[in-house]
Amino acid sequence: MHLPQEGHIQRFRPYTRIPVMRRFERTSKKLSPQEGSDMRGERRVSQDMPQRGAVRRMLRMVCAMVILCIVVTPCYAGGADQPPAVGKEFPAISLTLPNDAAHRHYLGVTRGEKSITVPDIKADLAIVEVLSMYCPHCQAEAPKMNELYARIESDAALRGRIKILGIAAGNSPYEADVFRKKYRVSFPIFADGDFSIHKALGDVRTPYFIGIRIEKGNTRVFYSKLGAFETVNEFLDMMIRESGLNGKESAK
Repeated sequence: MHLPQEGHIQRFRPYTRIPVMRRFERTSKKLSPQEGSDMRGERRVSQDMPQRGAVRRMLRMVCAMVILCIVVTPCYAGGADQPPAVGKEFPAISLTLPNDAAHRHYLGVTRGEKSITVPDIKADLAIVEVLSMYCPHCQAEAPKMNELYARIESDAALRGRIKILGIAAGNSPYEADVFRKKYRVSFPIFADGDFSIHKALGDVRTPYFIGIRIEKGNTRVFYSKLGAFETVNEFLDMMIRESGLNGKESAK
């Protein structure tokens, strides 16, 4: 038999064989009702833990998808009503006039009215943008809208005949003014804090653009679409073409 040398540490305990009967007795020990219940409870808990973890992971995934939809989707849930249809009359909404004298002059309002409707605007064509101060898409679109305004005002054949106005859905006059100043918007923006105008326009999402042909008190919708446009020149050319505006006509 090999004996460990002096100073050598024995690392393993010698294997001791357990008699068959003793092994059987050890493994077949009866459990009390309480012990059996505890073990079954432990097994159930251990079996439920992976399921609970899966449920938590699924809930986190659902929450992440909801947040992503809110951020990515154009802002504002649409309602059941339909937006202004092409070929139909624009809804008879009342617009509270701004105090800004330049905006009143731009709209062609010379009297002391407190509110107007779209037919009261001195123009042959009105471009309405439904926006919101909190809409990231509207914020991104603001520079192009400013470019569109400048493009129209710099063209003698278009100036005075095409007017742009914004409807700030759900925004107070203060919020609408903050948006206008922050993005240096030159055209008037009408606050719609109670969503009354927004509802009349079919609870549209934003930014939403509506082209209106104004003729003899009638307001025919010729363009009604959600989303940003590609280039200013293409959008303006399309507005002129679809509205039927031509060089012989003049603003009322």
